[in-house]
Amino acid sequence: MLNSDIVRINVEKGFAVLRNRQKGIKIYLIYVPGGGPRVLMPSPDPCKEASYCAKMIEAAHRWGIIEGKEERVAESSETISLLIKRMEEVQRGFYSCLKNLL
Repeated sequence: MLNSDIVRINVEKGFAVLRNRQKGIKIYLIYVPGGGPRVLMPSPDPCKEASYCAKMIEAAHRWGIIEGKEERVAESSETISLLIKRMEEVQRGFYSCLKNLL
């Protein structure tokens, strides 16, 4: 995304968290194998287009961000919320690990 700062990139998990300079909101990006990067912006209903979210959810499963069928709940919006939560957890985990090294 143009005009955004990189908050976090995790190449092993195939995602990035950006912060838009203009609006100050976080933007979540996940790489969909064979489909390229997909962007997720915060909204009340992030899954207006079901196929778009389905591809992101499948990619998150393949990358290991979300696991097993129990985490791929029937409601796409709930799974996307879980995906965002996991991206944030990985970020916090990285900083706590780094803090322990210092």
